Amino acid sequence: MSEPPAESEPSQAAAPRAIRAVWVAADRTLERLGRTLQPLAIGLMDELVEVTAVCPADSDTRELPSPPVRVLRYGPPRRWWMSTGGAERAAEQVSQQKPDLVHALDGASAELARRLARTADVPLVITSLSLEDGKLLAHHRPRPAAVLAGSAAVREELLSRHVAPVHRVHLLEPGVHQVKRATCFVEPRHSAAVVASGAMDDAAAWRAVLKCFRDVRDAGHDCSYFAIGNGRAERAIRAEAVKLGLLHEMTFVDRQTGRQLVGIFKAADIYISPAPTRRVDISSLLAMAAGVPVLSAGGGASDFLIDGQTARLFTPADAPGLSRLLADMLNHRDAARQLAADALEHLRRHHTPAQAVAELAGIYRDIAGPD
Repeated sequence: MSEPPAESEPSQAAAPRAIRAVWVAADRTLERLGRTLQPLAIGLMDELVEVTAVCPADSDTRELPSPPVRVLRYGPPRRWWMSTGGAERAAEQVSQQKPDLVHALDGASAELARRLARTADVPLVITSLSLEDGKLLAHHRPRPAAVLAGSAAVREELLSRHVAPVHRVHLLEPGVHQVKRATCFVEPRHSAAVVASGAMDDAAAWRAVLKCFRDVRDAGHDCSYFAIGNGRAERAIRAEAVKLGLLHEMTFVDRQTGRQLVGIFKAADIYISPAPTRRVDISSLLAMAAGVPVLSAGGGASDFLIDGQTARLFTPADAPGLSRLLADMLNHRDAARQLAADALEHLRRHHTPAQAVAELAGIYRDIAGPD
């Protein structure tokens, strides 16, 4: 009688190979996006993705876990293309890493990333976080292997500009760590801390914020006010604060990195985004993740700003309207805390680092291929 066939050993799936990705940053990219890039870089380690970051010489790289992320700097900032051999030296360094792909972290990084990818002869990935990127990226040749839109609105704009075939334009919403519960108004005996932050370029928008501060103060609310940012209208905005007699209650602070904003939001009770923006509003996202209710002038690129559900939206430069919203939050603090709690729940569904890592790793592997 013949022997029965031996049972075959259960097959084991081969471990996925390591992917080498080069992240390319432009001026202030890391400062603005560091709080979303840090959990990506950490999470990608578990996905066997090795990251090398190429950034301007003066970039703040503290958000990047280095090691294992290797940092290559180019310079001088904002003039790498004027520096003799600057781009070539960066390309040589990148090629030595033997990357599988090059990833521009925002639209401003796309041109340098395109040059580096071409020199290394690897696919190009571009993250888009602005409604303005479509015009820029529509002219890129060859087309990128993938474009990662930070919001549905940005994705629609990219598709309308035909920056890449539909199947190559992915929705990848930024992931951020969130606190467990709303953190506003936890010290009822203290003055409420109201923080406004953003580029100080739109004088009318910021003037409305200052008038709102004056109106709320004159109505008897005990608040401390903070205006964070720099810009071409800064001198006029500071002069307006003097004119309105706000300097006793108000503090001006220079532009802050995402890392610094997170620390500020720990002590804030209300956050105001004064002017509309065509970028995904990372500062408002960080405020929501910190458990702070948000008042925003909107702008269309930020899917997470939903009026009455995750934030309260106001018409830009409408001082009376903003004053009513701010006073309402100060008068109905339980409702403000509930708004912050609802925003946190929305972020847990759509903006977790784990989601972003898994989606990005999958896109990388699709592009890099099995070998």
